[in-house]
Amino acid sequence: MKSSSEKLNKSLARLLRQSREQQYLTQRQVSDRLGLLSPQFISNIERGVCAPSPKILKRLIVIYKLDRSEVSSILLEMSRFKIQKILNPANR
Repeated sequence: MKSSSEKLNKSLARLLRQSREQQYLTQRQVSDRLGLLSPQFISNIERGVCAPSPKILKRLIVIYKLDRSEVSSILLEMSRFKIQKILNPANR
C-alpha cells in the first residue's frame, strides 16, 4: 500500500508527464532544453523515481506552462507529510 507521500510524488510525476505531452514535447526535447545528456532523468521524474530539484522544477514550470499554484499545492502537501513524519516518528 502506497503512503500518502508516495501518492503525492506520483501526483507531481503525473502532472509533469501530462503537461509535457500537452505541449507535444518528447522527453528528449525537454532534456535538451534543460541541457541534460539523456532523457532518462525526465523519465525518472515522470515515473516518480526521483523528484526534480527546485531549479529544474522551476524550468519545467516555464517549459510546460504550468499553473504555479497547482505545483505549489502538491509540493506543500508533500512537505507537510515529510514534516509530520519527522515530528511523529511513532506513526511511521
